[in-house]
Amino acid sequence: MNQTHDSHLGSSGGGDARTRVALVHDVFHGNDAERDLLACLNEAKRRGACLAVLPELPFDQWMAVDKERKEKDAEDARGRRHSMLCRCAQSAGITVLGGAIVTSGKQDGRRYNTSLLVDREGTTVLSYQKMHLPEEPGYYEVSQYDSADAVPGCVEMNPVGMVGLQTCSDIMRPAGWSMLGARGAEVILVPRATPITSYERWKTVLRTMAITCAAYVFSVNRPSEEGVPHGGPSIAIRPNGEVLLETSQRGNIAVVEISKADVLLAKTDYPGYVTYRSDIYAKGWGDIPTIPIHHHSDNSQV
Repeated sequence: MNQTHDSHLGSSGGGDARTRVALVHDVFHGNDAERDLLACLNEAKRRGACLAVLPELPFDQWMAVDKERKEKDAEDARGRRHSMLCRCAQSAGITVLGGAIVTSGKQDGRRYNTSLLVDREGTTVLSYQKMHLPEEPGYYEVSQYDSADAVPGCVEMNPVGMVGLQTCSDIMRPAGWSMLGARGAEVILVPRATPITSYERWKTVLRTMAITCAAYVFSVNRPSEEGVPHGGPSIAIRPNGEVLLETSQRGNIAVVEISKADVLLAKTDYPGYVTYRSDIYAKGWGDIPTIPIHHHSDNSQV
């Protein structure tokens, strides 16, 4: 379900409501994680951003390089990483998308790659658990956490608009982001952990998402790390598919301005105005069983 949350993010005023979003191409772990995160968010706020987007699982080293599932990599709801995110968002006075591996809270051993949207008051207003998981060298995600079964939703964040979430490989199965488009998403945030070698493929899908959902798309990638195959750019895309910026410099805070008028035009122009036939989609998908993961090819790369 969609949620409404007036976080008073701040607006530039005028007839065409505009606001700024920061893409933070960096990760924050180790002893100075909270200090560095807060400094980064303060800088984003100083540059006029009311929303900052971090990469996939930004508060840990990338654990999916191997298959060993370590207890220390996960936390219960409102655990150490989540609490740090809330404190920093509140202290800097900016809405932030972060994430952590969060346990189910039950005695079933299940845990989920969870994106967490926290407003400027430190309140978690939307969460999303990653559903589509790869399993190949460098990306043993099936081994590290479980596939979620929660339906993706949106939250109204004034003045940014209706915000929806997807995580990395989820966008390679378009049903989720099509659902966000049908729910009226105006901004879709996609934290990633992907290599530079496959970036053009990811870029194509991200642009397609923006066009078909008539929404801004902001996708922030993990930067290059020793022993890990990450390195593709972070990217911001307008609702018409135009690329606003791409950046791959670690530590870079790229700030872009977004316009409500852009979204309105896209949603009233083709293909934005075309009807979503959710009734037919539901019938069709209801007859199709869940297809298990196939063994990846030797040449596969995320």
